[in-house]
Amino acid sequence: MKTFTETAHNIPNIINPRNIYFFTDGSLIQFNRGSFDDYRVTYFPTNQNMNLGYSPKDEDYFSDLLELRTVVGHDIIWGDFMMLSDIVRDNISGENNRPVQPLNDREVNEDK
Repeated sequence: MKTFTETAHNIPNIINPRNIYFFTDGSLIQFNRGSFDDYRVTYFPTNQNMNLGYSPKDEDYFSDLLELRTVVGHDIIWGDFMMLSDIVRDNISGENNRPVQPLNDREVNEDK
């Protein structure tokens, strides 16, 4: 599982960035232009250096989820996965596929 404590991949040319989620530690999740569409998900460990980022592949996501379910349980993983899916769905406008308003930790936790 990627811990994001090691040096992240260098992404020198970010095209069409759309911030999705800001964490309280200064990191963020963003949609940007990937190799075939505008929906590459990139994790930036710090918003101070946007050249560092990690864009996990689908296999990374799902292998991590399989590993985490043995730690926290299937129901928690499924619930969190659905919550994140809803956040992405609810925060993209149909007109230009840009986030309506980027979220942060406090806004998500207030909904719980």
